[in-house]
Amino acid sequence: MKSSYPDISGILFAKAQRRQTLAALSWEEKVAIVEQMRKLLPRGMWKDRVADKKSDRPRTRRPTTA
Repeated sequence: MKSSYPDISGILFAKAQRRQTLAALSWEEKVAIVEQMRKLLPRGMWKDRVADKKSDRPRTRRPTTA
């Protein structure tokens, strides 16, 4: 028996259009979108990647110079 899958070409087309629309935005508009996303997320769900990476790194001693 052959499996039949639903046609998702419309979804893929809409996704490509949205990607092009977002790519055409200015840097300021993209930052505004990210800020809005941060406000919409529940408290504590947004993680700062830089802070997370700093805390994950093992601490190493830097050589001292005299």
